[in-house]
Amino acid sequence: MGLSQVATNTVTSATAYVDLVGTTTDDVYMISIVGMTIDTDNRLPALRVLASGSPKTTNYKGAHQNFYANASFGLGYNQPASSTGDQMYISTNNGTGTGETLNGILYLFNFNNSSEYSFVTYEMSVFDKDARLAGRQGGGVNATEEAHNGIRVFLDGTGNIDGGTFTLYKVT
Repeated sequence: MGLSQVATNTVTSATAYVDLVGTTTDDVYMISIVGMTIDTDNRLPALRVLASGSPKTTNYKGAHQNFYANASFGLGYNQPASSTGDQMYISTNNGTGTGETLNGILYLFNFNNSSEYSFVTYEMSVFDKDARLAGRQGGGVNATEEAHNGIRVFLDGTGNIDGGTFTLYKVT
């Protein structure tokens, strides 16, 4: 197994979102997030799939397990079983204090397949808004049968991404 870089974006000043486009085959894709920082305290990093470069705002479901260095584990979900949401949350609340940074790996499945749902799995590590080490492992789906050519990473609510390197790879 290997990786072939498809797209990368290094953020050095405030931006509302980062788009990574290029899921043009039926392969599995991987996204690396290194050193993501934000400019507004207590915000949840989220993502949306892109269809022809435009973010989809419906039909998201997800579940995750939170891990905390100073507390017990916490189960969670993005939406109850009977409903869907407008985005997928990929981390605990991030902050703006010294060292409060997000790092993680996401895998994308079925993104180029117009007959399947697009699935995402992820593993994140963050020094969060409470200055504690936290992690999140989970997955989600955009329950729409259509091809998606990438993802958008952004913050739920107001705020910007201040820094970090976001890279999309094709798994070969």
